[in-house]
Amino acid sequence: MQNLDRKRLGPNPRNRQRNIIKKVKRDLNSKPNLNLGQRITACTMITDPFTYDYPIYEACYNALQFADQLLIIDGSDNSVECDKLVSLLGNSGKIKIVRNYWNPDSPLVEVNQRNLMLKHCDYEWIAPFDADEVFHENDFDFFRRFIIDKQHNILVLSYKHY
Repeated sequence: MQNLDRKRLGPNPRNRQRNIIKKVKRDLNSKPNLNLGQRITACTMITDPFTYDYPIYEACYNALQFADQLLIIDGSDNSVECDKLVSLLGNSGKIKIVRNYWNPDSPLVEVNQRNLMLKHCDYEWIAPFDADEVFHENDFDFFRRFIIDKQHNILVLSYKHY
């Protein structure tokens, strides 16, 4: 009975995802210096990140290493912390800031901010991350190479929660 159900449901999507990741990693070693043509916007939403001791500098710095643009949705009522973050990162022209105050009483505040984030992304690929999530530097080339493969339009990443 179990075999019939497995055949009816088709291949396991997790195995398919693992195979795709293995293929892209294998291709990474065999295709040096490709002109990628596709661009990535890394984007995050922040509100007082230094006050809550999030690793926002590290998260944004690492995102800038592989992304063509960094979009920051600033939800705080003052722009001091966001300006401090931009000054630490250096204003290289790759950083785009959208200031939009978050109403903490609204039940849809996160949904509205994410929709605003999607609206302001300029490039073909979007890499959203939270203020406490940092991309690992060993994966930068992997992200860039993954977008070469035109068969896929999404990459789901697993992460370690500490």
